[in-house]
Amino acid sequence: MLIAEFFDFKFKFRSPQSEIRNPQYRKESSMPIVQISLLPGRTPEKKEELIKNVTDAIADTLQIPKDRVHIVLSEVPKENLGHGGIPLSKLD
Repeated sequence: MLIAEFFDFKFKFRSPQSEIRNPQYRKESSMPIVQISLLPGRTPEKKEELIKNVTDAIADTLQIPKDRVHIVLSEVPKENLGHGGIPLSKLD
């Protein structure tokens, strides 16, 4: 089971130099954050491959640099997920 959510956050930030030159200066940066929930058990190599592939897909689709894409993997134990009112740990 894999659940993914996509967020596109915009942050406003100032650098000290820009504030000195122009106090009205604001730079806006879009930062996509993808949260992926999955069951435990994948190898570190598989997680790395997932992060790379999702990052590539988002960067290509949104036409943004890869370093602006953030991926969060969350492993959710089966006892913390339910389907039809039953924990997944009891459906094995």
